[in-house]
Amino acid sequence: MLDRHDYGWVEFIAAKSCEHPQQVENFYYRLGGYLALLYAIEGTDFHAENTIAAGEHPVLIDLESLFHPRANAPDSPNAKLPARQKISQSVLRVGLLPKLELASRKERGFDVSAIGGNYAQIYSPKMPNIADFSRNEIQQQNDRQAIGDNQPRLNGEAVNVLDYQDAIARGFTDIYRSIVQHRDEFCEFLNCFAGDEVRVILRETRSYGLLLRESFHPDVLRDALDRDRLFDRLWVEVPTFPYLAAAINAEKTTLWQGDIPKFLTRPNSRNLWLENGECIPDFFDRTGLELVRNRLLEFNEADLSQQLWLIRTSLTAMAAIAQPQKSPTYAVPKPDKAPDRKTANAAYLQAAIAVADRLESLAICQGDFAGWIAPVFAGNHRWTVHTLGWDLFDGMPGIAIFLAYLGAIVGDDRYSKLANSALRSILHQVKYEGYLINSIGAFNGWAGLIYTFTHLGRLWQQPELISQAVIWAQKLPPLIEKDEQLDIIGGAAGCIHVLSGLYQYVGDDRLKIAAIKCGDRLLKTARSMPQGIGWITLPECQPLTGFSHGAAGISRALFELAAFSGEQRFQEAAIGAIDYERSLFSQQMKNWPDLRFEWGDRVLFGLGWSHGAPGIGMARSHSLKYFEDAEIRVEIETAMATAIARGFGYNHSLCNGDLGNLEFLDDCREMLGICQDADVGKIAAGVLKSIAKNGWICDVPMEVENLGLMTGLAGIGYGFLRLAARDRVPSILLLSPPL
Repeated sequence: MLDRHDYGWVEFIAAKSCEHPQQVENFYYRLGGYLALLYAIEGTDFHAENTIAAGEHPVLIDLESLFHPRANAPDSPNAKLPARQKISQSVLRVGLLPKLELASRKERGFDVSAIGGNYAQIYSPKMPNIADFSRNEIQQQNDRQAIGDNQPRLNGEAVNVLDYQDAIARGFTDIYRSIVQHRDEFCEFLNCFAGDEVRVILRETRSYGLLLRESFHPDVLRDALDRDRLFDRLWVEVPTFPYLAAAINAEKTTLWQGDIPKFLTRPNSRNLWLENGECIPDFFDRTGLELVRNRLLEFNEADLSQQLWLIRTSLTAMAAIAQPQKSPTYAVPKPDKAPDRKTANAAYLQAAIAVADRLESLAICQGDFAGWIAPVFAGNHRWTVHTLGWDLFDGMPGIAIFLAYLGAIVGDDRYSKLANSALRSILHQVKYEGYLINSIGAFNGWAGLIYTFTHLGRLWQQPELISQAVIWAQKLPPLIEKDEQLDIIGGAAGCIHVLSGLYQYVGDDRLKIAAIKCGDRLLKTARSMPQGIGWITLPECQPLTGFSHGAAGISRALFELAAFSGEQRFQEAAIGAIDYERSLFSQQMKNWPDLRFEWGDRVLFGLGWSHGAPGIGMARSHSLKYFEDAEIRVEIETAMATAIARGFGYNHSLCNGDLGNLEFLDDCREMLGICQDADVGKIAAGVLKSIAKNGWICDVPMEVENLGLMTGLAGIGYGFLRLAARDRVPSILLLSPPL
């Protein structure tokens, strides 16, 4: 390395393949060590482009963002959300660990982290690229580009980082403990960097680049005012990050010059400098050196354990969701004799309490606010670690509902107070970020919030929560017309149940009109099939079967709407949906196919509430009060038999696991009398034994502990609570109204 004061030269580092498996192990061990060091010195922005895999050596480049300070933002909305504060100060801030971005129903998303960005993925946003370089037709066009040389290869072949997660953890642990052992010497050494120049990353460079490229479009080049208005998009993030306001004039000036804004500071300063030397004094709360020294004082075994959990959990972003049909992952032993009902209910209640205590221990609380960090579903079969949000599927609403009902049943204010703190965080998020919610879904949109506030308003006798639900319901009509998800999870079908339930308590005709509008949307988007009708609810899929995304869930919603509205056309559409689903039934498998996945010529069959016999059986059993023909009870009994024979031992979740299937069997017992008390009791006892032996198994890759309702702990706890007290705990899987 040649130092030329304000610039320098460094030897070229070429990406190089490993020749032996041990070299790959060494690479990830060293990368884990770097991760610990960068976490200690507040490093950030170490994404794929800033890391080169030179054989067994990870080489970090562009070391401009060490001792990175945090902006002075006491009025930021995030300041009141303790989980967001926690995650922003964690090992995830470094940028080495996988983080999925821009995943959705239609996009797989991408990961630009040093560990996660790989050769096999394509960068989702289109980037400028020179095409036909050596021809007369040379042109610039926007293409999606592969992500490059940050991951090691073994003899030229890609390796799976999940095979080396232990090496990452060992490297992180060894360097972390070494820093603790030599903490005083380490702190003294930091003074050497006090006056060095540090780049401050206020926004992602990518966002500046996209804005700058858009500013060269002819539509905004005809009038300077139009281009200036485009740059005013920089203000959009100010309500969430108020400190950005002080830098926007400088950002716009630099963009007008055709450059990417660059901000600087020094580890011993709280000031922010522009590239032209202009200074914004006291922009930061504390200097970078102060942050690092405080971080080092907090290094201990408890923090090490938490960071290791985040490292492992972040790697779920690298794991694909498994195909639906697989061998059970654990045994569900069936005792010879089922416990009596009273003993069983007591065991279910204790199981729910154990889950609640775990959620309480993981809660990150500050004042009247509470939050959690966990893997969350990012869409398109992908996961990422994040703070829990406002969605019912795996966010804070599901946890709040579970804790609130448990607190009411056992009379323990601890759970009710934690539920209320979660509710405050939800309200705070929606206040500042509600403009981002564009779904009407019961599990991923406005209807889920309405459902949560309806239940808690009734349970706690707080009419202001019901009033808030009614206010939010007024946001639905314009979104219903644009709904493309249509199903129970994210579309009009789930919204119908939520609006119907709220209408029962407030009698507001606007809710009924909106529910009918949902039905009209379903009728408009229905597709005629060789037999019956279906709906395209997921991109690049044919009309699906099943409760969550398919015909079973939509048919039940239409039956309820027909009874609710008195309009026969919805009843006819519901019957058409059942006809379509029946046309796909496999007599051999005693199940309905899961059409989301294609695995060659193999037909796959789900075995949970979401897809497969248990969910379809549940939909049929709760449609009996609206419709019955010669086949429907046979379908229910077939679904029940399939659930009992093959539906247990995969995971414990509500969505695709044991607790969801137990609810279906409990319905068969209580409503129809076709499932023996002993069968439900024996299976439930077996599930409890499997939890005692294996712990809670969530419906997440790598069996990582998840906390949310449909795939995690909150749903497991709620499922047991409903088994213990179904007369007081409504079914969330059915989107039932308060009892």
